Order: sequence, then structure tokens, then C-alpha cells
Amino acid sequence: MRAIMSSRIKILIPARFNSSRFPGKPLALILGRPLIVRVAEICSEAIGKENVFVVTDDIIIKKVCENHGFHAIHSVYDAQTGTDRIGAVINQIDADVILNVQGDEPCISREDIFKAIKAKTQFPNHIINGFCEFEAKPSNVKLSIPKVVMNESNELVYISRANIPVDHKNQSKDLPSIFRRQVCIYAYNTEELKAFYDFSRRSDLESKEDIEILRFLELGMKVKMVRMSPSIAVDYPEDIVLVEEHIKSNSN
Repeated sequence: MRAIMSSRIKILIPARFNSSRFPGKPLALILGRPLIVRVAEICSEAIGKENVFVVTDDIIIKKVCENHGFHAIHSVYDAQTGTDRIGAVINQIDADVILNVQGDEPCISREDIFKAIKAKTQFPNHIINGFCEFEAKPSNVKLSIPKVVMNESNELVYISRANIPVDHKNQSKDLPSIFRRQVCIYAYNTEELKAFYDFSRRSDLESKEDIEILRFLELGMKVKMVRMSPSIAVDYPEDIVLVEEHIKSNSN
């Protein structure tokens, strides 16, 4: 599929330097390239470099992105979430649909971005979010990974860092179960984004779980979940090795 070229669709990539779990994460090298640059390159393959913007609180991240030919917006706003960070600069962007691609998702593909755009076209009254499946023993699943529960229409019911939904047989015997993890690609229109941003604080469940998509649910909006390619996010420094192995194994 060739790149989608539309001036009315923009990708914004939030990137902050002081991640609580991994300070300086956007500049960490993934196979020799900064993490934030790798994500921006994938996004540009999908909709063109001119439609991709990195939004960051750090001037060094901004300069690195610009040195690689990407638009970067320096926002000193002390954002609570990545969606708040891009919400703070939305008036600087001329677009109807915004894709928020988190800067710690270097394993996504341009096809995943196409899926998010297509889903937003098909379901304009839904927020769009991605997921992929993985199998693991409950005792081995990291609490840093948001796990998704959906209804039969693939609408988000709940999302938690806890191991949900619980398979009681497997849980009690610590046998492998299938979990669905969130892939942090979002699609929303500017009105939906502004409603999120104008709320101006973390909602109750969002605050407890530290998962921003819950604010949309608590605001009464529906979220359509879209299956995407198997992905590994960079949450901790030790994830870099896993990500590099994943990229290498899927490039053959």
C-alpha cells in the first residue's frame, strides 16, 4: 500500500525526556538510531514526512528530530499524558483527524497506521486505539503493560495494568493465557481531542491505572479497538534488547 497523502490527517508524536521508568527514553538508540526518530520514520512512510510532528518538552529531542528532517514543536507545558501534550498544541496544527503515535512504539508498521486511519473513517464517532495479542504465564506478565478487555463489537470495555481478563483455571495453575496488550496508536478528531484536553485533569480511573485512554471512556466516548501487528513497547532500558530482536526477526 502506498503512503496516504492527506493534508487533513496529521500524526503527532508526544515525547518527553523525563520518563519515570526510563529517563531520556526518546533518545535511546534502537539499532543505532534514536527511538523517537525510528518511530517518526515509520509514521512518515505512511502519510509523508510533512504531516508528521514530534511534540516534546525537551530542546535536545527537538533538535535531534529536526536534524533528521522532521517537524518538531517544543512545548514546555507540563503535560499529564501524551494526549494532553498534543492537545496543548492542537491550535498550531491544521487537521481534521489526529493520529497520536506514542514515541515508545518502534515496532509498529505503516500498515498499523493505515488501519487506524481506515477505522476512524469507518467509525467517525469512535476513538480508535490499537491492540495485539500475546501469550504468557500470569506470573510473567509485566504490570507496565496495559491489558485490554473488549466486547464482541471490539469496543473497549476496560483496560488495566492488572492481568485482565482473568482465566481462573490458568491463573490458579500459572499456565499460559492469551492477553491483549494496548498498542499506543490513537486516532481522534480535533473536537474529541479538545474535550480530552479541556477536562484539564486526570479522571478517576485514569489516575488509578495511569492509562490515558480511560479518560475518553469516563467522558462517555466509545473506543473502537483495532488489531495491529505484534508489538513491543520500550518501557524500561532492558526492553531495548527485546525490541531490537523483534525488529531483526521481522525484517527478514
